[in-house]
Amino acid sequence: MFRRILSSLLLVFIFISLSFASETYLIDTPTMGILSYGSYDIKFRFFSNGNVISKIDFGVFKLLNVGLSLELGRII
Repeated sequence: MFRRILSSLLLVFIFISLSFASETYLIDTPTMGILSYGSYDIKFRFFSNGNVISKIDFGVFKLLNVGLSLELGRII
């Protein structure tokens, strides 16, 4: 059940990012906050003019996280 929810969220984020994205970037962000294996983290940031950045991170391996970030402009 947990894997089904995670895979559904991942597919939704991928679909949204591919449908709205005109450019794709690979970002290496060094951080001290490594997620545990099998865990995830979802964050949202709201900016002026109705801009929103959503971010989801997955703990894939013990020392490797994979994340996806999506910026949407003027939606709020």
